[in-house]
Amino acid sequence: VTVEVFTGEPLVVGEVVVTGVDDPEIALEARPEVKPGTRLTTKVITRIRNQAEARLRSAGFWDAHVIGIDQRIDGSEVSLEVGAVPGPLYQLEVDTPPEHDKLVRRAIPDPAVEDLHPAQTAALEERIIEGLQAEGYLLAEVAVQLDDTGVQPLLRVEATPGVQRRIVDVVVDGAYSVSSKELLGSVGVHPGPVRGFRGQTVTSTTLEQDRLLLADTYRSYGFVDVEVGEPILEAVGDDAMRVVFPVDEGQRWVLTDLRIEGLPVESAGRLEQVELGLSEATPWHPRQVETTRRQLELILADTGYPDGRVEATVDTSVVGEARVVMRAEPGPFVTIGNVVIAGLVKTNEGVVQRAIRRSGVVTGEPFARDRMLEAQRRLYALGLFRRVELLPLPGREHRAERGVVVACEEGRQRSYLFGVGWNETDRFRITLGWSHLNLFGGAHAVSAEVRFSSREQRYQFGVREPWVPKLNAPAYMVVYRTFEEYPERGYDQLRRGLWIDAGDRLKRPFRTWWRYEYQIVQPEGEPIEREDQEARIASITPTLEWDYRDDLLVPTRGTFTSVSLEWAFPIFQADSEFLKLQSRFSLYRRMLDGIGAFGVRVGAIEPLGSDTGEPANLQVPINTRFFSGGASSHRAFNTDTLGIPGQTVDPEGNPIGGNALVLINFEYTRRISGMFAGVAFIDLGNVWEEPSAVRLEDFRWGAGVGLRVDTPAGPLRAEYGWKLDRESGEDAGRFFLSFGIPF
Repeated sequence: VTVEVFTGEPLVVGEVVVTGVDDPEIALEARPEVKPGTRLTTKVITRIRNQAEARLRSAGFWDAHVIGIDQRIDGSEVSLEVGAVPGPLYQLEVDTPPEHDKLVRRAIPDPAVEDLHPAQTAALEERIIEGLQAEGYLLAEVAVQLDDTGVQPLLRVEATPGVQRRIVDVVVDGAYSVSSKELLGSVGVHPGPVRGFRGQTVTSTTLEQDRLLLADTYRSYGFVDVEVGEPILEAVGDDAMRVVFPVDEGQRWVLTDLRIEGLPVESAGRLEQVELGLSEATPWHPRQVETTRRQLELILADTGYPDGRVEATVDTSVVGEARVVMRAEPGPFVTIGNVVIAGLVKTNEGVVQRAIRRSGVVTGEPFARDRMLEAQRRLYALGLFRRVELLPLPGREHRAERGVVVACEEGRQRSYLFGVGWNETDRFRITLGWSHLNLFGGAHAVSAEVRFSSREQRYQFGVREPWVPKLNAPAYMVVYRTFEEYPERGYDQLRRGLWIDAGDRLKRPFRTWWRYEYQIVQPEGEPIEREDQEARIASITPTLEWDYRDDLLVPTRGTFTSVSLEWAFPIFQADSEFLKLQSRFSLYRRMLDGIGAFGVRVGAIEPLGSDTGEPANLQVPINTRFFSGGASSHRAFNTDTLGIPGQTVDPEGNPIGGNALVLINFEYTRRISGMFAGVAFIDLGNVWEEPSAVRLEDFRWGAGVGLRVDTPAGPLRAEYGWKLDRESGEDAGRFFLSFGIPF
């Protein structure tokens, strides 16, 4: 089949007029703004239609709609006639105290953007009340009437906003079996102000959500028939109120018997690895029955029974007691037949074969869902494919031996990097890079990168192997040369060397990897103790991480834990010997209509080998010691300047680093508007000469506030931290402009 396309000249927009409106001035105001010469596309046509309707509705024609757009073509120019049916012109009358007139009008939905007809008076009342409640007028009263008997329909709004009120109490009336603390912890409304940075937003919608949350909390305790009534708002004094949720608990139900029948041996063995939604002698809820039924079907699918089904039978003949029977119909046991790989252009087939073989997608093995998902994950982890699907071979979908088609769509395999940035530490920074993800079609990745800033010049070349035999994990090797300036520390240094990583850093929640690094460090500048001596460091560092955060860039809940131990030993002329332990824990959770975060970092270094008689921190190279202070550690101090005079700060005031670190951070973030959020924080900690020197009285305290702007790559942060225990000669605090989460 041959298809010939003759595009001709592209059509452009000429004159645009609105027809069907009797008043010429209104027709002129309703004309959409389209720049003459704009190419005529379906997107432009849609924009013209929406603009015309919105402008007519803003003029009072709340029923206006566009019935069609006629086109008159003259060469490549198209004149458009927007045919509109404006409908009647509505009049709006607002009856409210003069001081509240603007407030009430602002709460009335805009017909140009809201899909709400004036005849829907009950819905309009609710929307206006919601708008007033969002401004803090929690007991506002509104009545809406539509009089359409005249030539011009009249919409009359009577509103009595009252006064702005704060919430002094939240009560669950009728709660006897579940603690009030547990119940109130599940809802968003709480005693305190409304509106403002510290306030909460309370409306009919949020209270309805809280009512449903209370009912769901009760059901989790076995109160299946609980009834939570509409929340009651009661005035207290002149400017306060209390919120009452009336509750009728009903009968409490307990699961007294759970039987699972018909599971094959292979599937029954998986039950020990899965926490089912139902378990005996626990509160019973019907929703958990469906959850457990689906869990059992997934277990069947993961053990070679893709057609397996589970039926649930519930017996509630005895009041307060539930008996559940799960009957499995596994169907035939299915094995994997032929495996066909399709869609490869530049990638060697062996790359895909190795990935799916490690996932267990092999001829003769069980046709299991989890094996297919693992194979898909491993193939995506290579970074070579835009799309990966594992599908049954057509025509064999219902056989006991089913072939598998691995359909791959390759993506771009070369990339170029150009980045420009600025922060308080590096000032301007430029990054250039190049990478190839599929060298020779074997998924071998190579990359080159250079980075320049006011304090760093770095050159590096890297190689990545997607999967190393025996290790069963990806590996990376990077050769680098970097020159770093440390004006805060009083010296500069040249570092060069290489590191090799082995481990899957994308795995969650638990992951581990090993690093071997060899580096040569040459400090330059004024000699401070040993800092002017060249150091050669060879080390091995195992790292363990548990990552339960809901988002890697902007976490709102979950935890992150990391532990690493670096062992430096003499090999290949390396002259440093020490053990370096680092541990980190971060906690994120929602609190008070915002996000609370807590972080703690602890580190310790122990020199090995002969004791030189020097302080412990001077027995290890300076670039391996701990430093603190800056946008991502203690925000009341300049970068790397936190320390104790005489221990980790020399007589001239230069930080020299220490062998012990304790750093604690508290942070509260709350949305202000759109992409902007405010933050308040407290940082405390210090750097000591050695672990035995750690003293609570040496902790330095700082507090501050900041503004954050959400971006697709993480938050842009502007923060200022004050020293709460300012000492003589110190500045009051520090301002930082940085990117990413601080801990």
